[in-house]
Amino acid sequence: MSRPSEIVTAVYLTAVRHAKGISQWQAARAAGLSLRALRRLEEGGAVDPGTAADLMRVYGFTAESGIDAVRSLLDPRAGCGSMRLDEGAGNRDRLTAWEQAAHRIRMWSAMLIPDLLQTPAYAKAVVRHARLYFVPGQVPLGLRGLSADGPRVSLLLDEAVLERPVGGYAVMAGQLRHLCQLIRCGAATVRIVPFESRVLGPGDHLAELHLRRRPCLVVDEAIGIHYVDTCEGRTQLQASLDEVEAAAVPARESYQWLVRAQASFDAHRA
Repeated sequence: MSRPSEIVTAVYLTAVRHAKGISQWQAARAAGLSLRALRRLEEGGAVDPGTAADLMRVYGFTAESGIDAVRSLLDPRAGCGSMRLDEGAGNRDRLTAWEQAAHRIRMWSAMLIPDLLQTPAYAKAVVRHARLYFVPGQVPLGLRGLSADGPRVSLLLDEAVLERPVGGYAVMAGQLRHLCQLIRCGAATVRIVPFESRVLGPGDHLAELHLRRRPCLVVDEAIGIHYVDTCEGRTQLQASLDEVEAAAVPARESYQWLVRAQASFDAHRA
């Protein structure tokens, strides 16, 4: 079975190829691969670092930092215990590609509304307090966001997030309004984990991503982007998510919490 880092790279390279409008035949020919080899790679087969680098150049990557980041991600000697850190250039794009390809995502967040569900104003407020780097030559896949035909998202949200006016009262009210809209259209389900439950979630932010015909991917974004690289690690963190989900209030009641929190922030800005 392919390692998570190989699957992430395969999904990412496939997304970039589609974004650039390059056919499999064109990509294989330019990279010196057989069509069968490219198809096997994109379907989740083993990914050689050199092959990945060749494909990235075919797809228009000019910055060696982005190419080296993928080589490092694929290096079997890298990683710490059950975790594989993706800290190089383009790491957000690689995670975005997987999110866009997933058909189901379960998330836990103790600090912020996750990127995938953020409004532009809320995202800007978060970025102002974060250190983000933009690398010349990187091929962007676009802003992270939940599209109408995107994955179904189940968010487990700590009650504390509803009390943090990130970006100010108006920005937070707009963010909660957006979250309610996603719930009403069926794109997301949100369940609040109340203080009184006294359940400690698995870190600050964890996501479980499901893609058809591929292993589940567990991502810890508390400090950087860590892919859980072992079956034992995934099982342990999934059990923690199950515990948090069991403590969360029902979806309908959670929706009312969001509505009340939005009204409170609206009242403060008035």
